[in-house]
Amino acid sequence: MFIFFIYALNNSIIVKLPEGNLKISPLELQIAFKQEVLKSPKDLEDARHIVKIAENYLDKNLINRYRELLRDFYK
Repeated sequence: MFIFFIYALNNSIIVKLPEGNLKISPLELQIAFKQEVLKSPKDLEDARHIVKIAENYLDKNLINRYRELLRDFYK
């Protein structure tokens, strides 16, 4: 699991807010984590919302790859 944290930190994206910048993990990783690990109705809804809002910017192949990696990791 530690490798996912390192990856998220090293590949973070910057969200520009009026109060300042916020570093977050890649959206593809957030979506995959919500779908494969957390899986609560709220998390699945969040994942769908992120996909809907950012669909033109997402790498769907990367989401699927992350899902596979997370699925294998949590077996």
